[in-house]
Amino acid sequence: MCPATQPIASITRRAGYSDSGRSSPRWRWAHSSPGDCYERFPSEVVRCESSRTRLDARDGRLRHPVRGSLDGRHACRRSVPRPRGDGQRLRPGRDRHRRDPDLDADRARHRVRALGARVHVHQRGGGPMTAISLSVLSLTRGQYRTIALVFLMVASLPVMSIAFTGGMGNNGTVAAENESERVFYASQDTAGAVDSSDGSDLWDTGFESEAVQLSPDDSILYVAEQDVDDRVRALDASDGEEIWSIDIESYHVEITPDGGTLFLYSEPTLTAVDTDDGSILWEENIDHLTWGWNSISYADGSIYGSSSTGEFSRFDLDTRGLDIIRDDDQPSLYSVDADGDTILIGTGSSEVVRYDRIDGDHIAQWTSEDLSGSSNVDDISINPTESTAYATTDETTAIDIYDGSHDWVYNDTSAEATAPSTDGSFVYVGGFDNGLGSIDSSDGSEDWFIYPVGDQDSVVDITAGGSVIAESDPITGQVVDQSGDQVDQVDGATVRAVDQDDVIIESVVTDENGEFEFDGNAVGSEEITVEILIDQEPVYESPETFEPEPGDDLGVFDISTAITGQIVDEHENEDERVPVPNATVLAVDDDGQIIDTALTDETGLFEFDEEDVAETLITVEVNIGPNKRFDSEPQAYYPEAGDHLGTFAVEMSDPELLEPEPDGDYSVPAIGQGTELEVTVADDDFPTSEVFVEFYAVSNGDYIPIGNETVHLDAPDSERVSTTWPAANEQGVYEWAAVAGDMYNSTAIAETGTLTFEIDSDAPIIRGATASPDDEVVTGDVDLEVDVEHHGFPEDGVTVEFYEYDSGDPEVDELIGSDTLESNDTARTPWAVDGETLEWYVVAESDAGHVVFSDIFSFGMAGDLEVRDAVTGELVDDRSVEIDVTAPDESFTTEVSDGIFDISQLDSQDETVRFEISAMDYYPRTVELRSTVGGETVFLERGPDWEADPPDDEDDPDDTPDHEDDEDTVLVRFELNDRTGDFDPDETLLRVTEQVDNESQLAHSETFGSINRVDVTLTRDDRYDLEIESDDGGVRGMGGFTASESEVVELDVGDLSWPVPREEGYEFDARLSEDGNLEIRWIDEDELTRPLEITVTDYEEGYTVHRDYEASLIGHYAETVNVSDDRTYEVTAEATRDGETVELTQIVGPTDMDVEPPLGEKTMAAISAVAVVVVAGIVGGALSGIGAVLVAIFAGLLAVMGWLPVPWSAIVVALVVSVMFYVGDTT
Repeated sequence: MCPATQPIASITRRAGYSDSGRSSPRWRWAHSSPGDCYERFPSEVVRCESSRTRLDARDGRLRHPVRGSLDGRHACRRSVPRPRGDGQRLRPGRDRHRRDPDLDADRARHRVRALGARVHVHQRGGGPMTAISLSVLSLTRGQYRTIALVFLMVASLPVMSIAFTGGMGNNGTVAAENESERVFYASQDTAGAVDSSDGSDLWDTGFESEAVQLSPDDSILYVAEQDVDDRVRALDASDGEEIWSIDIESYHVEITPDGGTLFLYSEPTLTAVDTDDGSILWEENIDHLTWGWNSISYADGSIYGSSSTGEFSRFDLDTRGLDIIRDDDQPSLYSVDADGDTILIGTGSSEVVRYDRIDGDHIAQWTSEDLSGSSNVDDISINPTESTAYATTDETTAIDIYDGSHDWVYNDTSAEATAPSTDGSFVYVGGFDNGLGSIDSSDGSEDWFIYPVGDQDSVVDITAGGSVIAESDPITGQVVDQSGDQVDQVDGATVRAVDQDDVIIESVVTDENGEFEFDGNAVGSEEITVEILIDQEPVYESPETFEPEPGDDLGVFDISTAITGQIVDEHENEDERVPVPNATVLAVDDDGQIIDTALTDETGLFEFDEEDVAETLITVEVNIGPNKRFDSEPQAYYPEAGDHLGTFAVEMSDPELLEPEPDGDYSVPAIGQGTELEVTVADDDFPTSEVFVEFYAVSNGDYIPIGNETVHLDAPDSERVSTTWPAANEQGVYEWAAVAGDMYNSTAIAETGTLTFEIDSDAPIIRGATASPDDEVVTGDVDLEVDVEHHGFPEDGVTVEFYEYDSGDPEVDELIGSDTLESNDTARTPWAVDGETLEWYVVAESDAGHVVFSDIFSFGMAGDLEVRDAVTGELVDDRSVEIDVTAPDESFTTEVSDGIFDISQLDSQDETVRFEISAMDYYPRTVELRSTVGGETVFLERGPDWEADPPDDEDDPDDTPDHEDDEDTVLVRFELNDRTGDFDPDETLLRVTEQVDNESQLAHSETFGSINRVDVTLTRDDRYDLEIESDDGGVRGMGGFTASESEVVELDVGDLSWPVPREEGYEFDARLSEDGNLEIRWIDEDELTRPLEITVTDYEEGYTVHRDYEASLIGHYAETVNVSDDRTYEVTAEATRDGETVELTQIVGPTDMDVEPPLGEKTMAAISAVAVVVVAGIVGGALSGIGAVLVAIFAGLLAVMGWLPVPWSAIVVALVVSVMFYVGDTT
C-alpha cells in the first residue's frame, strides 16, 4: 500500500519557493499543469500525473516514473532506467519514463543527451527544456553486475561469429568473407571500384568521368564520361566490363527503383534511357529554369533539381511538368538529395535547407553558423538507415536532419562527394585532393583512406553497393571432337553445370581452345552433371556426376559421335595384349569398296565417320604400312552412330638387328673419348612399332650396359643407330653385343651375339705440368703453351685446340687458337687477354680419332694502382702523387700525375708489394697487396687545408697534413691478439675499408709486422670494416669499427665455433652477431666449390649492401659485413660445386611479422582457445573477480602474438566487463 498523497498547493513553500521565502522559484518542471502534481510524505517526492513522473521536492530532480494513476492507489515505485548515451533518440511510444505520451505528435520528438550527471530533455518543434541532475543516483553491487552482464552479452555477438563462422581476423579487423561491398567513384581521371573493407582497387576505366549510378540489384554501374567523346556507359559492376554505351553528354545520372529507366541530365535536357540496351525512351528540354540544375535526385516518380539561381524544382515524370518549389532571391543551390518524405538541399552559402517532399513545405534551414566550413555545400546525401545526412563543404559534416545538430565533422580531405554504405554504418568521402576514404558514420573516425585514385585532382561522385565476392579459382574443362589422333578443340560450344534437380547453375561458352571455366563460387561443392550444346542442340551429357571444388579440372569432354574400335597385338593371353598405334583400319562394304579409312591412336583406338559408315554393312581390314595384317571377313558389322565395333587382334612381326660394327676388325681407332658401336635396326611393323636397342660390353660372360637407342620409323624400313663406348679408348681387345625388342609382348627379342674388335693405337698425352701461364700473374698479351706426346707420331698427327674455359664443352666455349703437331713437341697459340683472372684448357685429337682433354689452367692479369679522392671518388690527377714501392727484389720511389700507377712494370707480380702513397694536402696511405691481379684502388682523405688544383710551384707531395691539427680526424693504432695460431702478426695483413654509396672503398692495408701494430688516420665518427688475412689466404672479418677518438684498439681473434645446417656436403649460414654485424659462413670440406658469390641486399629497399666473389677453389669462407642492426637483409650464396649450380638464400634481421605459430594457424588458434578456458578454470572460485581480469589480459597476450583470432574490440570490451564485475564485487 502506497502512502497517501497531498496536493502540491498545500506545500507551496517546499515545492515552489526557497526556504528564505523569496518569490523566485527554486526549480520548475515544465511538463505539468497547476494542480497536476502532488507531494508524497514523508519522503518529499512530487508526483505529476499528466507526465507520470516523480520529482525530488527539494530540488526538482527526476526520481522515476509512476505507473498508472497518481491517486495513491497505484503509485508504487519503479526503478529509473539509466539514460541513453549522447545523441540517441527516444523511441516514440516506448521510452515512457522520459517523455509525455500525451504530448502532440509533432511536439513529441524528444532527444535525450547524458552530459556528466545531468539529463537534458528536448522537445522537437519547441517547448521548454529541463536539466535533470542524476547525481543522486548510485549503483549497487547488483546493478554493477547487471550492467556488466549487458556489456558481456553485447561483446559475445562478435565472438559468436568467430565460433560459428570464423568471421574475424587478428587485431580487431573484421575478416569480411564475401560480405564487403563495392565503392564506386567518378573522378576527373577515371571511374572505378574499390573494396569497402580496405580501399583496395578492384578495377577502373581510365576515362574522365562526372557521375556514377548503381542499379538497384547492384549488378550494373552507369558512368557518365567526359573524355574525348561524351558517353554514358553501362558496365558490369563486378569487373568494369562494358555492357553497352551511348553517345550522349550527361553530368548527372539517376535511376528508377526497379532499375528499368535511367535519367541523364545535361543542361537543359533530361533524357530517359532504357537500361536494357541504352536506347533513348524520350528527351525533354527543361527550359523553364533561369539556370540549369546543379544537382538532381529521383524520388517517387519525380526528379528534384537545384540550380545556381536559387531555384528548387520538381519534374513530374508522368506528366512531364515542372513545379517551381522555391524561386526567391536566396543563395544558389548546389546539391540535392531526397529520401522518404525528406528533401535536403545544399546552398552556396554553407546552408542546408529541409523540405517536406509530400507538400513541398519548407521545414528548416540551418545557416553557416550551424555548418562547418565556409564554402558551397557541394554534395549532400541522406543515410537511409538513420536520421542523418552528410554535407560536404570544406569538410564533411554529419547533420541531424531534424534539428541540424552535428554528430561529427571529418576534415582530413577537401570533400566534394559522399555516399553512405548500404547498411548505413559507413560513409564514403571523396574530394578535390583526389582521395577516397571510408568514415565510421557513428563517430566520424576514419576507417581507411587512399590517395590518389587517379592522376588528376578531384573525385566528383560516389555510390556504393553489391558484395565483393572473394575471388576463387575457376573450375575448368575442355570440349573436343576427337577422331583418332585428330583432336579438334570445339569453339563456341555451350557448357552447362546442372544440379541434381535439373537446375542450370551456370552456363558458359568455350573459347577457341575448347576450354571453359565455371565460377568456383557458384559451382564449387555442388553435385553436377555437364551438358554440352552445339548451336543450342544437346550433343552430350556426362554419364557421371561431379562434385568439384574451386580450382578443379573436370577434364576433357569428347562429343564425337564416330564409330570406334581398337586394334591390339595377337597375344595368346588377352590380358597381355598391347594396343597397336598408327595402324591403318579400313571399312569395306559388301561390294568390296573402301568407304572409310582411320588411323589408330596411341591407345589403338580408331574412329569411322558416322556419315560414311553408320547403318552400312561392313567388314574391317587392318594394314601395317602397305601390308594387310587382318581381315574380319566373314564377320560383318552393321553399326549405328556412336557404336564401338570391338577389339581386333593383329599378328605383329619380330624386329631385326643387321650389320653390326666393329666386328672382327683388328685395327679400329677410338673416336671421341671411346669407340663408336653401330647396328642397323629393321622391323616390318613400322610405323606401328618402336624398337628399343641396348648396347652391352661383354666381359667374362657378363653383360655391362653401355648405352641405348629407340627407333621409330614412319614406314616399314631400317635405320642405323650407334652409341659410344667410352672405355674402349686404348690398345686392347674388346667384346660387345646388341639386343633389340619392340613394344609388343607377342614378338621375340633380336640379338647380335657377341662381337669382337681390337684397337691397335693409343691416344695422345697432354703434359699438364708444362702448361703456361698457369697459377701466376702476367702482364699484357700471352702465349699459351703445353707439351703434347703421342706414340703414333709421325704417322698419326695430332691437332691441339686451346679454349677459354666457361662450361668445359668445346661446342660451347670460345676457341682461342690451335696448333698441329707431328712429333712430341710444345703446342702454342697467342691470346689477346682482357680480364683479371682467366682460365683455359686444351683438347688434343689424333688423326686416328683419339680425343683427350687437359685440366683447367688459370692465371691472373696484373692491374693498376688507382689513387682516388675519398670525397668525390675521382682520380687524384690535379697534383703529383708520390708512391714508394717496396717489392721482394726491388724498391723505388716514383711520381704519377694522373693518379694511376702501372703495376705491370714490377719485376715480381705474385709476391707481396707495399705502396706508401702521399700527395699534397692528403693524409698518407699505405697499401700492401698480396697479389697484383686486377690491381687495387685506394682512397685518400683530405686534410683541413686541402684546395683543388694547387699551383705547380707549390705542389709538394711531402706537404701532408697532421691529424693533430685536424679535429675531424683521429689516429688509430690496431694491434693483433691471435689466440688461434692461424694469424701470425708478422704475416697477417689488416684491410680497412669504408662503405660509400653501397660500395666498399679501401682506406688502408698493411701487415702488422714484428712490432704488431698498424697506424691508420681515419675520419672521426665514420664507420669502417676491418678484415685480416694470413699469408696462407685465411681471411677473418673483424666487424665494424667507429673511429670516435685516437686510441689503441686490440683486435682479438678467437676460435670460431658456429654450428650451421649441413646441405649435401657443404654448409651455408648467415646471422647477426652480438655487436650487430652480419656474419656469413660457407664451409666445403671437400673443396669442390668454384666459384662462390655472396650478395647481401637490403630486404625492404632492394639495394646491394655487399657483394663478394671468390673464383678459386674454396674450402672455408668467412666474412663479417658492417650492417645496421635495425634493418632486414637478404643474404644469397650462389656457387658452382662439383659442376652443379647451388643457390641458397637466408633472411637475416628483424621483421614486423607476427610470432610464427609452431603448429600452424588453425591448430594454434584451437590450442589458444583451450588455454583461455583452462586459465579461466584455474583462476575461478575465490579469485573469480580478479580472475576475469587475468583471463582477459591472457587472451590479449595471445592475440598480440597472432595466435588467438579474436578482435581487439572484443578483448577490450571483455576487459572492461571484467573490471566492472570486480569493482561491483568489491563495492
